Amino acid sequence: MDGVPEGFEAFHRAMLGPLVGACALVTLEPGRAPDLAEGALARVLARWGHVHGDRHGTVLAYREAMRACRRELQGSPGGAETPAARSALDPAVAAALR
Repeated sequence: MDGVPEGFEAFHRAMLGPLVGACALVTLEPGRAPDLAEGALARVLARWGHVHGDRHGTVLAYREAMRACRRELQGSPGGAETPAARSALDPAVAAALR
């Protein structure tokens, strides 16, 4: 990746798969999971200068991914929920995301 700060490329490689898996599990939409994970990593990249080590970066990446999943589950800005949020999401998971 051109113009990427030192260390982020390796971090991206290590985190993409686990974040995709987490997003797919939470949203029940495996097709959207890669985009959600990449978006989370883009937000980590924007703050990379403030990341203190891999552990802090990992926590930040998962936090951003779960925020993206929550937005996905909330559906469109008009309030319509996605099919996963409406029918397949376990009530306990939905409560935890709220």
